[in-house]
Amino acid sequence: MYGAPDKDIKHLVSGKLRIILSRPLKIKFISIKLKGRSEYSDWEEQYSCLEVIKLEKILYEKNTLPIGVTDIEYELVVPGNLPQTFRTNFGFIFYKLVAVVQPASLMSKYARVEKGISFLRHYLPCRRELLPAPPTKIYKGQRKDNLDFELELPTVICVNERSLLIRLRLLPHNDKG
Repeated sequence: MYGAPDKDIKHLVSGKLRIILSRPLKIKFISIKLKGRSEYSDWEEQYSCLEVIKLEKILYEKNTLPIGVTDIEYELVVPGNLPQTFRTNFGFIFYKLVAVVQPASLMSKYARVEKGISFLRHYLPCRRELLPAPPTKIYKGQRKDNLDFELELPTVICVNERSLLIRLRLLPHNDKG
């Protein structure tokens, strides 16, 4: 997410749910949920818990999944005013994706998988002409008796750019002419 929080700007959380089966499975439904939660507790034992977001999307209903690998793509639209993920000694804001496969048979056990995800908010412009000198970190090393090198990598990148500027400086040892 870029810029100040704005509920009118929408963002996409997208991915692929991979299901691997050793035999066909009749399902009632497959769903994906995005859950966000904020908890706070301080030294005076004040505690609060708040649900930040809860979205659910049904990906499949009343179908049979075949043997082998089944990939199901998903997209969830999230508002642009979500707070970013963070953790301190007093609390956190945490987001997770939850996938549920519910078999059609009442005797079969459902499957549930959770994966934590992070939402980050960047306030820097994300266009190269507005960010001419991104902060960098320099890594130095050497190949024994051959050459020294310096690798300069940006610490801030724009994910919508098609290229990434990396500087490599090679300093050969010219003892042998």
